[in-house]
Amino acid sequence: MIRSLARHVIDRAAALVGPAAKRTLGKSDLVRRLVRWARATHDTPPASVTIDTDLVTENPSAVLIPIELIGNVPSYRYKLEELKRRHASMGAAFGLKDPLDSINDKYRAYTFADRYGIDHPKLIGAFGSVDHVEWAELPKRFVLKTRWGSSNHGVKALVREGPATFYDLLRSRTWTVEEIVDHHHRMEAQGTVSKTMFAEELILKPGTNHIADDWKFYCFDGVVGLCMQRDVRATGDQSQWRFKFWDSDWNDMGPIKFADRLDPDLAPPEDPAALLELAERLSSIIRRPFVRIDLFESERGPVLGEFTPRPGPPEVFVPQVDEMLGRLWEEAEQRLFAREIADGVWNHILIE
Repeated sequence: MIRSLARHVIDRAAALVGPAAKRTLGKSDLVRRLVRWARATHDTPPASVTIDTDLVTENPSAVLIPIELIGNVPSYRYKLEELKRRHASMGAAFGLKDPLDSINDKYRAYTFADRYGIDHPKLIGAFGSVDHVEWAELPKRFVLKTRWGSSNHGVKALVREGPATFYDLLRSRTWTVEEIVDHHHRMEAQGTVSKTMFAEELILKPGTNHIADDWKFYCFDGVVGLCMQRDVRATGDQSQWRFKFWDSDWNDMGPIKFADRLDPDLAPPEDPAALLELAERLSSIIRRPFVRIDLFESERGPVLGEFTPRPGPPEVFVPQVDEMLGRLWEEAEQRLFAREIADGVWNHILIE
């Protein structure tokens, strides 16, 4: 009875969502396990399952998932998707914005860093739009960056070749000013970048003329779970970017994500302890269960790149790492809640 009803709901859902969404959902381990359970030939329900017959009668789609399939282990991916859902609905429900969004703005993130004496690339100029960029006043090397955007869409690492031409170290190509302006307007129209932008110091790998690697730290209230190293290989083609994953003791974690783009030969940072210390410090200052903190290593030491409160897809790690990060997230929530109790935030409900 239960499996039959589950099979009916699964078949109905598969027909409604279409093949693309079906393939996406099919990649979920939880969905695959649920489908296998529903397709099994016997109908003896697990002892741990309680069926609310009134609920099923009123709403046949509200089939309860067997309890042994959910909630047994923490999951970073679930916590992240939960966070994104809350963020999306909070504005509509309460008219509020997450305070962390104020430093998700790359320009404001530097103001935040200044408040705490943390180094960042030097600002050169801010512009209301690409049409207001004062090209003649910019130095030989700089980064042109939108105040928000993802996956380097709004970022160009430029080296001047002529009065109105620049070589882009991120894409291994030359742009004219007119091409840069046109490219930005098209991205802006697509909604992938902000209109406002700024120019900043170009950070290179120490002792080289190559753009610095990104060091992306997954941070949980002062605790670093792992660091993702990203080498963009002077190309805007993301399939050519190379990655390496490090634990907090700077051991290579192997193929935990982006297995097709890993490069085990990527070198560690010049001063790993300084990068790790800065990531931990920033995470502790922010006091949130999770935030990704992106840093660069410059010749003068580690500098802030940006804050990423809700990393974009694909955030799919191997199950062991997904569980590990999920556990760190839950433990961070516990610590933050414990500090609230110690600070008296919940004294209004305490009875002596």
